[in-house]
This record gives sequence, C-alpha cells and structure tokens, in this order.
Amino acid sequence: ADILGYAEKRKNYAKKAALMRKRCLELYYNAEEKCFGKGDQFSDSFALLLGLVPDDEEDLVFEHLLWNIQEESGGHLIGGIFGTQYVMEVLRRFDRGDIAVDLMLKEGYPSWLDMLEGYNTITECWRWENNDYHSLNHGMLGSVDVQFYKILGGVEIDMTANIPIKIRPYVTDYCGQVQVKLETVWGNLLSAWICLLYTSDAADEL
Repeated sequence: ADILGYAEKRKNYAKKAALMRKRCLELYYNAEEKCFGKGDQFSDSFALLLGLVPDDEEDLVFEHLLWNIQEESGGHLIGGIFGTQYVMEVLRRFDRGDIAVDLMLKEGYPSWLDMLEGYNTITECWRWENNDYHSLNHGMLGSVDVQFYKILGGVEIDMTANIPIKIRPYVTDYCGQVQVKLETVWGNLLSAWICLLYTSDAADEL
C-alpha cells in the first residue's frame, strides 16, 4: 500500500499489524528465555524475519537461535521445510554468513551433504529411507540455492530502498572463487570474487 501510494490503506494495515504483533508477543514470546514458542529454530527465525521481536531484544533472540544451532542441535539445521529457509535468511540479515556457510557444508545427518550422498538431486527429506513414499527430486529443502546468490554472491535487492541493489558478499576461504549472474529489471547483474589463498590464476577465469 505504501509503495502504491495508498496512504489510508497503509494506516489501516499498519494498525492491524501492530495489533497482531502485540497478540503474538502475548501468546508466544518467552521474555525470560528470549525466545519464541518452544525456542526452536523455526520459531525464533520466523519471528525475527517477520519483525515480531521487540526492537531492543532482537539481538538476544538471535543469540538464542545461534545457541540452538550450535549447541542444542550440534551445528545442524532442524527447522523443517519452512524453517530451513528462514534460518538461513536470518543468518544473512544478521551478518553471520560464517555460520550459514558452515550449515551449507555440514556433514552428517541432517545436512545437505548427507542428503546428497549417493544422489545428485535434492530429496524430499534430509535422508532417503522409504523408496515408496518420499521423492528423490523435490524442492522441500532446496531453499539454500538462493543463499548462494545472497550470501556468497552478496546480492541484496530491496525494492523499497532508494538504492535497490547492494553487493555485499561474504568472502570465505571455503571457496576458491564465486561468480553469480542475475537478470534484473535494471539490466544484467554480475558479482564475483576470488580467494587468493587458493590460486593466483583464479582471476584469469573471471
């Protein structure tokens, strides 16, 4: 409504959103533990992504999410088919590309590397155990692909901003080089970087 210039509708929606946020906080926010719902990865990341967390406590809820990932879950994603994408997006927004990349490359169950052992597709579940029930080619947990562009490529697009495109990659020595291309309404976008710890010849390939 704001982008389209509907000022009155914007006010009405903002009022409804404030009431819904207040009610969600009353029902689901644990102010003592600084977490949402049961304190799982899905609940914390979803609340942070929607802006439900009190502004002065966002960092505390994010710290609880990090604790869940690194300590409670042993460095694994256990957010389910929806929470998986939310966790990765929240990590990006809070500038923790290091943890996001660790999750991308995590070994053991559940993880993408464990999923791909013996297969070359993204499957419906983290581990394939019932050939008659689960799909071997399914987008359930495939949301990680967009983070290759957002985290490693550093492409940030915000249609509401004065400058809608920003390039802010997370550079890691896990990768020798990264190059992403994207077609936008403003033209073709290219983001690329190399890690000189790998090879001095990598620049010639970009």
